[in-house]
Amino acid sequence: MAQDLETPEGSYWHAIIHRLEPDEWNSNYWSRRAGPHAIHAPLLEEAREILRVHPGGKLLLGNRWDPEAFTRLCEEARGKRGSAVERTAILIQQAEWSLLFRWCGMRR
Repeated sequence: MAQDLETPEGSYWHAIIHRLEPDEWNSNYWSRRAGPHAIHAPLLEEAREILRVHPGGKLLLGNRWDPEAFTRLCEEARGKRGSAVERTAILIQQAEWSLLFRWCGMRR
């Protein structure tokens, strides 16, 4: 369904679905197709706050949101159930989904 949405949001959702499968290569491909997105700036700020409160996460944040770095974190977390890395990845992913759902709702 996401693949049929030829919009940045469709590509973004497609990337998320592949991240969940997990299919890192395809997730990164669709993230690149989506390109920089309006939710990246607020997501970066939310991720900074999550990492401040939960310092166990191993995500290096620069000046811009890096979807591929986040996919790598999720891949690492998958192998470390119950860890600080998994908790961090889940919290950031929830923030990402919430921001993207809101963005898509505003665009209607």
